[in-house]
Amino acid sequence: MSDQHIMKAMFTQQRIQIMHLGKHHEEYTDAYIFAWESGVYPFLHDLGGEHQYLPHELYGDFFEVSAQKGASIYERLNRAWADEEDNLTYSRLESDLMGIGSSREWRPDEVMNVCRYLFLTGCFDEVFWKALCKPTADSSWVEFVRDAYSREHDTAFM
Repeated sequence: MSDQHIMKAMFTQQRIQIMHLGKHHEEYTDAYIFAWESGVYPFLHDLGGEHQYLPHELYGDFFEVSAQKGASIYERLNRAWADEEDNLTYSRLESDLMGIGSSREWRPDEVMNVCRYLFLTGCFDEVFWKALCKPTADSSWVEFVRDAYSREHDTAFM
């Protein structure tokens, strides 16, 4: 068995353990648990210390959404939040990331999961999130980003 396979197995075991501790023992934040469950690298939780770190920092290569991808959405949302004239909508964000001429490195679920991670982390204010996630005829499901999180009901071991 290769080192890569061993690390993947360890990542899977760590993922289950983090989710179990969060769901049944109230460990970690909702955002951290959601990130592990949805495959988003929890980049806002990096401690980055030489001697102190959280479990995810050892497994960056195994998350479906890398720290760099997550940070790129965070940076875009941060610019929109700082510039009131930007009027960024979720549809426009998704179009910018996945539309014609873009690099097409994003899937719709990845965009939504990063946004939900940022929301659960407490980034930005309620006014910003309401404007960003205003449902349209094409995207009534976008309100999921702002839904309340229930460890008991929302944590799925799949």
